[in-house]
Amino acid sequence: MNLWNGMVINGFRLDKVIVMKKNSLYILFLSFFICLFFSCSAKITSKTADELYTIAKEYFDNDDFENAIIEYTKVIDLDSEFLFAYVGRSYSYYSIGEYEKAASDFKKIIQLEPNDIYFYYCLRVSYLGMGDYNKAVWLPLE
Repeated sequence: MNLWNGMVINGFRLDKVIVMKKNSLYILFLSFFICLFFSCSAKITSKTADELYTIAKEYFDNDDFENAIIEYTKVIDLDSEFLFAYVGRSYSYYSIGEYEKAASDFKKIIQLEPNDIYFYYCLRVSYLGMGDYNKAVWLPLE
């Protein structure tokens, strides 16, 4: 038997108000735990660019260039100016014979670091890999 059954204050039946408050509390707690779950799961699954770079470098160091490219691309998606991610991805592309993609990354590296002549050399080597000897020879004139 409900203690509040039939009791009326200010036109509200207390037994109905108490049930509504209980339901509201259940909904409030349920909402809280759902939000807590999703915010924690987002923190668990999201990685920083530095963490992804470390994973990509491990793949690269183990000559797993396909997976390295995937991870380097994730880094670049997070930080489009992460120079070493472009460097690692371009070397990975070159290592599997994807010279056009390597050249594209070397061009981006040169945009980010225009005074480092080593990357101009790497771009030339990529052009040689593609068989484009004119671009490889006349690269400084571009």
